[in-house]
Amino acid sequence: MGKIFIGKNKLNLIKTREPDPTIIYIGESAIDRPQTMGIYTTVNKDNPANASGKIDSVQIWCLYPLIDCKVATFFVVSGNYLSTRDYQAIGNVAAGSKQTISGLDIEVQIGDYIGVCYTDGSIDRSWTGYIGHWYTAPNKIPCVNMEFSFFANCVISLCGTGYSIPPPPAEASRTGIYTFKTLK
Repeated sequence: MGKIFIGKNKLNLIKTREPDPTIIYIGESAIDRPQTMGIYTTVNKDNPANASGKIDSVQIWCLYPLIDCKVATFFVVSGNYLSTRDYQAIGNVAAGSKQTISGLDIEVQIGDYIGVCYTDGSIDRSWTGYIGHWYTAPNKIPCVNMEFSFFANCVISLCGTGYSIPPPPAEASRTGIYTFKTLK
């Protein structure tokens, strides 16, 4: 990348280094799992967000189609009390295979968790081998300081990816007045 500065009878290209985006990962793989989770608001505790930024894509695997689905990022207020940071309604999600929903704009902070709710359907879930997931009554996205129950060892087939662009290095953010000499 570079910036072009135009002076009288001369072009200067000053190279600047743009920061590399960090890929954000949150949640667990959307794979075919042996059990399912019914109509609850469910939040994966496994694999919290590795960076802050935006989630722009989620993957879901469900046994029965999810109707009126919402996906959200959550943070722990205290213990099993969670709040929604941001969410997006994604509509209906087809069943029977991994579904990727792109074009999302969900804010996430490092350490956040990903969750889902829907009015009908069933998302795939494993009962063993994981940290666990929180769950509460249906359709609780968004929520503020809500108490969730916790299922140890379980996980749902829900994950998200996104990007975070770190601030530019100090030397790349300098500004100033540039003067140019006329070349003869």
